Amino acid sequence: METELLYLNDSYMRECDSVVLKTSEDGIVLNRTIFYPEGGGQPSDTGTIFYNGTTLDVDMVHKRDEIYHHITESIPIYKNSEVKLAIDWKRRYMHMRYHTALHIISGVVNNHYNVKITGNQIYTDKARIDFNLHDSAESVIEEILNDSNNIVKSNIKINIKYIRKEELLDNMIRVKKEILPDLEIYRMIEIENLDIQPDGGTHVKNSSEVGHISMLKRENKGKNNKRIYITLSDK
Repeated sequence: METELLYLNDSYMRECDSVVLKTSEDGIVLNRTIFYPEGGGQPSDTGTIFYNGTTLDVDMVHKRDEIYHHITESIPIYKNSEVKLAIDWKRRYMHMRYHTALHIISGVVNNHYNVKITGNQIYTDKARIDFNLHDSAESVIEEILNDSNNIVKSNIKINIKYIRKEELLDNMIRVKKEILPDLEIYRMIEIENLDIQPDGGTHVKNSSEVGHISMLKRENKGKNNKRIYITLSDK
C-alpha cells in the first residue's frame, strides 16, 4: 500500500489533497501525504485532515512495515474518501532548519576531522548531534560551530538529488554503514561544496535560512563519542 511522499521533493508544501486508502486502529493511510513520519532523528509532523466538514487533528505520523499511518481521533472515515491535509508549518520549518544545521555541522566535522556521526535528534527548540571525535576541548567545539556559522552566512544552496546504489561513495556516508538501508536509489541532501549524504528528512533550500547556531551544552558519551546540543536564533 504505497503512499506518495510529497515532502521528499518539496519540503515547503503546506497543504495538499489526498484520498483515503485504508483506516484502522493504527491510523489513516493516504494515497499521498505532506506529513513527515517520525524517524531518523526527526519528529513527526503534526497538523490537520479536513474531511466532510470535519477537522481532524493529526497528532503523529508513523511508518510501520512501509505503511504510513496518520494518527487522529477515531471517527468514521471511509476508504476512497477525499480529504485535504495541512501541516503545522511553524513546527515543520523549525525541524527543517535544525535538520540542515545538523548536516552543516556533520559536513564540517567530517571534512576537518574525518569523523562519523553516531547519532542525532531534532526537537522543536533544540537539537543534538553525536560524533566520534577524540578531542572535546572547548576550543575545538567553538571552531566547529564558528565554521558552521560561516557556512550558514554564505548563502549556500541545499539540493535534493537521487543516485543509484552503485554511485554511492564511502565519503558520502556519515553514519555507520550497517545502519544505512539497502536501497537501489538513494535520496541525497547536498550542501554545495560541503556535504552530500543519504537522507530522507526535510531541509531548507539555502543555508541562510538556518539562523545562528549556538551551543547549549556538550557531553562526553564515551571515550570517542562527543555530544553537543545546539539551538538556533532568528535569521
